[in-house]
Formats: sequence, structure tokens, C-alpha cells
Amino acid sequence: MERYQIQSKDCLLQVYACGSFDSDTAIVFLHGGPGSGAQAILELPAFRSLEKDALCIHFDQRGSGASNYDLKKGLSIDTITRDVQHVIQDTKERWSVKRLYIWGGSFGGCLAALCLEKFAQELTGCILSSPAIGFSRSQLLDQFERGEFEPLPPQGLMEELYSILAAVELPEDHPCIFRSNHVSNY
Repeated sequence: MERYQIQSKDCLLQVYACGSFDSDTAIVFLHGGPGSGAQAILELPAFRSLEKDALCIHFDQRGSGASNYDLKKGLSIDTITRDVQHVIQDTKERWSVKRLYIWGGSFGGCLAALCLEKFAQELTGCILSSPAIGFSRSQLLDQFERGEFEPLPPQGLMEELYSILAAVELPEDHPCIFRSNHVSNY
């Protein structure tokens, strides 16, 4: 694992790079929180298995882990999405990455969705896991009507899920990638 820091506005963000350093594919992981830090997901077996084929980038978000920032100052959407954008740009430059995905869980899923809104063109794809997103039904309907996303029918969703799972090698004693019963989804 390589550890380094990058400057984003008034905060040094602690970054942890691991996995296949010569891969042209990277996954930037956005942890939950705010405040929990990257260590909470860094060692999960499902994510460690991705290190065989991809460069995995974890970082402590502003005010979390080793990224020193006083959360009492508050967080703005512009600031936290800019932080992610700086990590993405640094990853592409530092590691010569051509394909870059973001993964977000809980608050990180909300942050990933906000990043899609601001700079989707810089990403190859996005994976959301139990995102803590508080969109109302009318907001989602408005986004759909504007053509901002297209929901898959159940069969299409299952086909896409099976194609993703077919590429993942899991140990026999761990048949799930991950399980989530996130309280914010209820």
C-alpha cells in the first residue's frame, strides 16, 4: 500500500493506494460518514479481491481519519465534490489511469451521486451501495423526465447484475459480495 496526501483547498486529504499499480483501471472508494474514515472499508475482503485487477484508491474524506479538518466549520456540496474531483484528477495523472470508477456506500453513495451530477464525464462508471440519498419521489420523477437516467426493467437489472457477478471470484465460504441493511434506506 502506498500512502500520500493531496491538497484540496484548505485540507490535506490522506490517500491510500493499493492493488494493481500498473492497471489502467482504478476504483475510488468513497466511505460513509462523514467522519468514519477509509479504514472502515479498506480491509473488507470483497474490496481486497478487486485489487488483483484494479488500482484501488481509498481516501479519508475531509474531517475523517487522517484528513484533518474541523467538521464544526461545516461541509458544502461544492467543497466535498471538489475534494473527490481532486482525488480523481490526481489518480489519473499519478497512475496513468484511463478507466476510473467510483464506489460509494452510505454517505459515500450520496457523495458519489453528487459527483455524477457535477462531473460524470470524468468517470467510466459508478457503483452505489446503500446510498444515504434523501431524494423525494418527485425529484426522481423530475430527473427521469429530463432524461437524466433510465431505470432498467427487472429483467435488464438482473442481466446486468449477473454480468457483474460473473466477473467476481468469491471464496466458496463467502457467497455474498456484501450485505447491507442501511437504516437510512427505510
